[in-house]
Amino acid sequence: MQRISLVSAAFLALATPSIAAAQDQPILSAEAEYERVAAQARRYFAAGRYRDAMMMTRDAYGFISGELGAQSILALRALNDIAVIHQLQGELDTALPIALESAGGLERVAGPDHAETLNALANLAQLHVERGDTAAAEPLMRRVIEARGRTLGAGDEATLNALLEYAVFLKRAGRLRELAGQLDRGVATARASLGADAPVTRDLISAAAEANGRDEPDDTDG
Repeated sequence: MQRISLVSAAFLALATPSIAAAQDQPILSAEAEYERVAAQARRYFAAGRYRDAMMMTRDAYGFISGELGAQSILALRALNDIAVIHQLQGELDTALPIALESAGGLERVAGPDHAETLNALANLAQLHVERGDTAAAEPLMRRVIEARGRTLGAGDEATLNALLEYAVFLKRAGRLRELAGQLDRGVATARASLGADAPVTRDLISAAAEANGRDEPDDTDG
């Protein structure tokens, strides 16, 4: 079963819909400048140039904090990205307080089910896993699955990726069978929403087969 890196996916994802759409034009301009710098950071990140990505992301954070405040959604998103880069460079102890600040701030400012909050919580869960704190990671993973299911729908790719990440977690703990029924439902949902050949669907098929003790994945379309 292939491991899905939600940390990388969250950092490289396209920006969420504008949070300044209903606000004044100066805020729209600040947001546009932030997105310009953040886009360059994502390009560096995709190329594996983490030092450059960190520099640009810190620039984006400093700019948007000055324009909209350190507790704005965009500033907290940038803070999450900074934590992710630290994490991917193995700087787990440095990443943790930054990730906690970002996730906590987004929960207060944007709300517990906001897409940015859930991205930050998913990243925080992975950071806990890498630090060996599985007790802290598991409830966050379950929360992200449930919240994305409510807000995005069970068939959204982000929801299904969260389910896959939880499956990887349970497999490592020798508990994958606990998720057998949910994975079977996930397979059916993924086939209907994304198609049988989508990578997420294929990974779910493999995970469900393993959870149910099948030698071969159930690869039928029925």
